[in-house]
This record gives sequence, C-alpha cells and structure tokens, in this order.
Amino acid sequence: MMPHPQHSLADAKQMVDWIFALSKPAKDSLYGKEGNFKIKETIEYRAGIPTTLLVEASYLDNGRLPLGPLQGSDLVRLRPTMLKGKSADSHKGLIISDKAVTHIKHDAFLCYENINLTGIKELGLSVASAGTGGSIEIRLGSLKGEVIGKTAVTPNGSWDKYAEQVIKINPRQFKGDLFIRFVKPGIESGMMNLQYLAFR
Repeated sequence: MMPHPQHSLADAKQMVDWIFALSKPAKDSLYGKEGNFKIKETIEYRAGIPTTLLVEASYLDNGRLPLGPLQGSDLVRLRPTMLKGKSADSHKGLIISDKAVTHIKHDAFLCYENINLTGIKELGLSVASAGTGGSIEIRLGSLKGEVIGKTAVTPNGSWDKYAEQVIKINPRQFKGDLFIRFVKPGIESGMMNLQYLAFR
C-alpha cells in the first residue's frame, strides 16, 4: 500500500479503529453459518400493543481468486398478529386514524406488504357500520390477485360498536402483499369502519 503522508497519526488511528470495528458484531447481533434464533422482547414491548420488529441479515464470504467476496443482505419486518389500518403500507379510497379506518368507498383498499400466511387458518375483521355496509375481499399479491376469503358486512347502526367477523382460509405457503378490498359499487363513502385485521 502506498504511503499517505497527508494523514496525521490520529487520522490513521481513527481509520484503523473503524476497519477493526467492522468485524465486531453489534450487541444485539448474532452470527454463524447456520442455525436459528429466538427474538428477545425489547424494553419498549408492551403486551397487547401491536409491535413491529426488524431483522436484518447479511452475508459475506472470503471470495476466491480471481473472484472477489460474495455479499448480500436482506431486511425482514416481523409483524404482529393484529394489524390496524395505520400499519398498512399503502391505501386508497378511505381515511386512516389511530382508532380505525373510516370513510370507506367502493374499491378502496389497504395493502400490507410481506405478510407470511404460513399456518394461518382464519382472519378476523373488526367492523362496524351505520352506513351502507358492503363486502370485504382478501386478495393475494394485487387488487386483481386470488381471492382467498370474503365476507359481507351488514349495517349495525353504529360507527363505533365493533363486532368481529371471521373468514376461514385454506392454509397455504404464501409470503407477499395482502390486499383488503372493500366492495359496494356506486358508494362514494361511508360503507363501514374497520378497526383491525387479526391473523390466527
């Protein structure tokens, strides 16, 4: 390596310390070639409150001449088994608040990305309606994707007295985007309110 006289001894030490720090895993990191691990509860975790955890995995090998090292990384978001509207990654045709999804019109939707349905046998939807009611479709991958479940919501005369409707689904190996689509042609608002979506 060519000398770099423009750098002071303090600069050189800082660079060396940084390089060596790269080989030290963070306090909450795990490393190895194979195996499994259990997620620890964080200090911020509180029972009954939906929490999202992020797991980042990275790979780096030593390479073999004339090829350099192979490297890659991925970030996985672990979602809770109950999702509120504000946890949606995208939406259209409705209004989302901390309490509920409201002002829902025909063809409105919620999209939750990277949902793992492995082992899931039913979905619970907490709904209320002092409006027109309508249908809710559960679709895989896109708004035109496979419909894996559907339920009709009948008005109960209230916007805040919620009742859960259960949709049974066939267990499947699926990891991807999950769309909750609201259907009642001609309705521009006020179909129903949605409080949460639960996976069981």
